Amino acid sequence: DDLKQNMIKLKKLISHKDSQLNCQYRFMDATGKYHHVLDRAYISYDAAGNPDRITGAIQDITPIKELEQKIAEEAILHQQQITEVTLLTQEKEREELGRELHDNINQLLAISLMYHSIALTDGPEQSRVMIEKSTEIIKKGVQEIRKLSKQLISPVLDMGLDEAIKELAEETSAASGIRFSLKKDD
Repeated sequence: DDLKQNMIKLKKLISHKDSQLNCQYRFMDATGKYHHVLDRAYISYDAAGNPDRITGAIQDITPIKELEQKIAEEAILHQQQITEVTLLTQEKEREELGRELHDNINQLLAISLMYHSIALTDGPEQSRVMIEKSTEIIKKGVQEIRKLSKQLISPVLDMGLDEAIKELAEETSAASGIRFSLKKDD
């Protein structure tokens, strides 16, 4: 399967009178087993510019290719695990948010609504007291919503995009061992 593309590469090298060939392909041994190989060769040309000799060496790089495949599979598995943890964390945050809205803010609004209902049916003096109580409860509700909203905002976003990217690169590097180099064009 790899023969055609490597023959095209060899013909192109010869047509440009290049002298070095480096290519990778699969090679089937006498037992029928495939190996990944690195083929490095030097092409010499005669006085007329025609190739007259190719000297080279083939190196079995199957273990390297298998390791690359294993690393790629582990990277995919790692990414899937990160995605799973992220989804579980988001679900937990949604549950906590729903519980906070239901158990706290919803109760405050229900009490405020009850005070308003009483204010509509009672006399003016009692109505004023109920409206004042309702106003205080609504203020508490607003404070709770602000507190809840602030918890939902990522502190990373407060630091700015440059710092957020830098922090993400550092965290990813620490977790994966991949080194990052960040360059910013102004």
